Amino acid sequence: MYKIAIFEDEPLILNSLCNNIHWEELGCQIAAKSDGTDAYRLIEETLPDIVITDIRMDTADGLEICSWLHHKYPQIKKIIITGYGTIEYAKDAFKSEVTDFILKPIDRTELLKVVQKVTNEIQERELLSQNIFSLNQTLTNYKSQLIEKFLADLADGQECSGESLFQRTRELDITLDNYFCLTVDVYTSVRRPSDQQNIISVLNYELQYGTLLDHFPCRYYCFFCQRYYCICEITDSPSLKQSALVYRQIQEDVFALQERLIKVFQFPLYLCYSDIYQYPHEFYQCFQQINNLIERKFFVSQNNILSWNTIDEQHKQLDKIKIQEWSEHAISDIIIGNHEQAFLTLEQLWNLLSGLSEEDAKYKCLEFFVSFKKLCEPYHIMTESVLTTDMLIKIFHTECSFQNIKKTYFYPLLQSCLEQRMEKINKKNSISRQVTDFIWQSIDSTITVTAIAEHFNYNSKYLSMIVKKECGQTIIDIITDVRIEKAKELLLSTNEKTYAIAEKVGIHDAKYFSQIFQKKTGMTPREYRRHPLRI
Repeated sequence: MYKIAIFEDEPLILNSLCNNIHWEELGCQIAAKSDGTDAYRLIEETLPDIVITDIRMDTADGLEICSWLHHKYPQIKKIIITGYGTIEYAKDAFKSEVTDFILKPIDRTELLKVVQKVTNEIQERELLSQNIFSLNQTLTNYKSQLIEKFLADLADGQECSGESLFQRTRELDITLDNYFCLTVDVYTSVRRPSDQQNIISVLNYELQYGTLLDHFPCRYYCFFCQRYYCICEITDSPSLKQSALVYRQIQEDVFALQERLIKVFQFPLYLCYSDIYQYPHEFYQCFQQINNLIERKFFVSQNNILSWNTIDEQHKQLDKIKIQEWSEHAISDIIIGNHEQAFLTLEQLWNLLSGLSEEDAKYKCLEFFVSFKKLCEPYHIMTESVLTTDMLIKIFHTECSFQNIKKTYFYPLLQSCLEQRMEKINKKNSISRQVTDFIWQSIDSTITVTAIAEHFNYNSKYLSMIVKKECGQTIIDIITDVRIEKAKELLLSTNEKTYAIAEKVGIHDAKYFSQIFQKKTGMTPREYRRHPLRI
């Protein structure tokens, strides 16, 4: 029902307006006053949708009522009843955004048309407001999804820094001055899916109602790889003198969160929180730091909570040892069946790690195993029969020394991987072995899969399928590996220029050759020639 307030000081006209029109049929409910002084009070009490007022009454001025409505309740529609047709009244009415005029004597049909038109406008306005609200909700939800996707990409380690990160945060309207990242690792804390789902439900509730931390609201968050990454805002910008107090408050809030979680689940979760950052375009550094903390979670002793500001400088220097490159070197040696070089790579890594503390060396050892295991998967090389991540973590918590771990577990691991690989590539009359030998013989020419298939009288697709099944590599991968191995030999045994070596291994673009070589070895051809031992 639309509410209408009517103000008219002539009793006959007011009575006719109230009783001779079927307002209910129009979906309207009326309240009327003959005394204009009551107009303001009635409007305040009923908040009508439409006001119909005489332009001039003994006790009030209709235009003044409309002007007051225009400033205080602009959404209320205003209809003026007037017997005056002067231009001055029209100007004043226009200033007050009067919706329409009805001239005296009042024509009932004309009044109904005006009221119907106004109610239609109100209905359209309400519908438009609903559509705008719905659209805003959709845009808000979509924006939230975009922010979650953006944060998940950062959590996944996708590099986004400098100008591109600054631009992205501006596009998503991410505004933060001081913040830190809190991560809750659900997967490591508990493995049973039902328990994980319970934890996720509780954390979703905490995030939805803003009760995760007592003093630092979670502004943005994402759920990635069974971990919550929460960007928590520091509402009061900490000065240098206050920063220690802020860190202490963060620590207290995180410990309080852990206590609540323990009461609910009867065990602690792995919690990590970063340093304080100032600007949204530092998100990448923040997520890098928090991921480094997550990797160290197996060595946490204090209530399963780890923070960056509690890690000493030696721990922070660990990140300079690029374990991913060492694991790539090891798997490359295994793939080509180079036993001697595979074990040499392991020795060089252990020599490098031996300068660290026992705990740090074990941490890097675990990182190497996880990376190495992942690189083995595409080649169908199994590591579980010798060593698993859980086994290694248990070993680290025993008295077994770092050097003994190498001899007792990693030597057998490498040997097993080499044997699996050689079994695949050294089968009697193996097609993949024959293809590899042919590639070595023809490496100085522009060799293609089609040419190889024609040499062995196979269809190229069928040959590719057989080779992939036998050794876990495509023919293109084998060609690339052989070219890189041949290039390594030439770089160490000759003084020829890089472009000449590229020609000799069948690559006629020196720039492309350098890119492929660096991707496979982690070094440019020039760097490899200077440091063949990869130290």
